[in-house]
Amino acid sequence: RWVAYVCSGTIISDNTPNISMVITAAHCVYDDASKKFARNAIFIPNQDRSSMNTDYDCTNDITGCWSLSFGAVAKKFSDVEFPENISYDYAYYVVDDDGAHTGNDFGCDNDALDCLGDIEADFENPTAMKFDTDRIHAVGYPYDQDPNFMFCSDIVSLDIDTSVTPSESYPWVANCEMTGGSSGGAWIKNVEDDNPKIVSVNSWGFVSSPGMSGPRLGTPAQCVFNIAMQKKIGEMQTAEDGYEGIVVDVDNSCTD
Repeated sequence: RWVAYVCSGTIISDNTPNISMVITAAHCVYDDASKKFARNAIFIPNQDRSSMNTDYDCTNDITGCWSLSFGAVAKKFSDVEFPENISYDYAYYVVDDDGAHTGNDFGCDNDALDCLGDIEADFENPTAMKFDTDRIHAVGYPYDQDPNFMFCSDIVSLDIDTSVTPSESYPWVANCEMTGGSSGGAWIKNVEDDNPKIVSVNSWGFVSSPGMSGPRLGTPAQCVFNIAMQKKIGEMQTAEDGYEGIVVDVDNSCTD
């Protein structure tokens, strides 16, 4: 059964003509239980500036909205279910720069989403996040605050989960109370230095206490990004609902 839901995403630098790309959480793009991709996905930039609740009416959004051509996730996310796949809870949407935009004029000469601005990702895991040193700004649109744009900021730590075997470690922003809808929003470092870099995305937190975890963006995340960037949009246009995306085998699809 298809149901509507809201996530967050950020325009990511791709340096590729004719497309734009959005980084988000894999669980926003792909349902690991039903093994299907989301359908009828749209991206609404600057939603908070519209002062309208999230909906499919692109005419009430200040810059309109963009239809998303297809998503890309890692096979290590799609093959298993939460929480075994949280280390791979990142994904990308590819957006056609021609014809994907609907709604209000947004001040650019063409329909390219990245005309609005983008942020570069830092895939240099493990040095991208210096634990107990780097201050992270996690951003997103929690649905219970719709349409407000929210953020939390704290020094990123590395927490250890000893309840699973072997023990798992995961990046953690303790001072964060964002809720559902903020999933997929970027973790950004160097905000104060005017050199922002995306180092993770909002993935999961505990219902009973504050905090947000995000996956590390390293070589596997860069592999999914590169494969998605190279995929031809036309190859995905005939896919059935639930299959409008690509699953990337990060162990075999990319080489150094």
